[in-house]
Amino acid sequence: LIRPAGRAVRCVAFLLDLAVMLSPALPLSVVAAVFEVPAVVYQVVPVAFVSVGAWMQVWQSITGASFGKTVLGLRLVRAADYQPPGLRATLVRATVFVGTLGLAGLPVLFGRSGLHDRAAGLIVLDMTGGTDPLDSGRQHNRLRR
Repeated sequence: LIRPAGRAVRCVAFLLDLAVMLSPALPLSVVAAVFEVPAVVYQVVPVAFVSVGAWMQVWQSITGASFGKTVLGLRLVRAADYQPPGLRATLVRATVFVGTLGLAGLPVLFGRSGLHDRAAGLIVLDMTGGTDPLDSGRQHNRLRR
């Protein structure tokens, strides 16, 4: 059974991914305060944010999973054949999302596929109710039932 991910779980997965991308900010800000070097906050924190985001795009292009998607049992795949998205598609998806300041994701709130997903030819699937097209085993996610 393959089914698209619901709006609530997709939003929570996005928030988890955003938290991961922001996670370097706190320790770097503490270092900046302790050593009285404000440039760390203005220069290093944005570089860390972009670096973590770039790594997440590469990882998602190969596995179809980000941190939030993994935790919640979701998978990003090509809509045409349920295969890993590939780097080009994940970069198109991210560019459309960022380029529209997140507005491309609004259709997700209404239970439809986001504009960023459609532009890249991708779909987010919920693996908790069935098999993962990228893996032979059934998914068992203890955080969701």
